[in-house]
Amino acid sequence: MSDAFRISNLMIEPIVDRDVPYSPSFVLDLAADVDGHVRNVVDFVFLPGFNNPTVAVLFQAQQTWTG
Repeated sequence: MSDAFRISNLMIEPIVDRDVPYSPSFVLDLAADVDGHVRNVVDFVFLPGFNNPTVAVLFQAQQTWTG
């Protein structure tokens, strides 16, 4: 199963008999739920044009700094 498919189905359940037009929020632990190598997130963005919320994450495997 692809990571994108697995991520898109994490904790997303159909909402039945709700009065709000949106899904409940949830926290996604990138290191535990996606990939253990995801550390030091530099940036993320929600990608437009998808039916489900889709996020692109830019990260570094090792933290870098100057000095």
